[in-house]
Amino acid sequence: FNKKENPISILVKKSKKCKKPSISEIYINNSVKMPLIIRKTEKGDFFYPYGMKGKKKVSKFFKDEKLSIFDKQNQWILTDSKNQILWIVGLRADKRFIKNNGECLKISL
Repeated sequence: FNKKENPISILVKKSKKCKKPSISEIYINNSVKMPLIIRKTEKGDFFYPYGMKGKKKVSKFFKDEKLSIFDKQNQWILTDSKNQILWIVGLRADKRFIKNNGECLKISL
């Protein structure tokens, strides 16, 4: 990664034990389409927040979380190769990809 574009580093490794998502790590299905991509938010982005019902626009999620304009502009999103949001890094995972048991991929900051 170019440090100027992506000032965060994410570690991906296989795990035999899965846990609930936290601020610093998530556990996802092995079947997620690679490569994983880190990007900024895009207009129309939506996801299915872990722990909530239904889907939500990322912009509405940011508003509900009371993020400043600066924080919104600097927030990183982790997606799969199909541009589906897996994780709003450090905030909330997408429940469609979270795995709670068995083998999975551990993604951590």
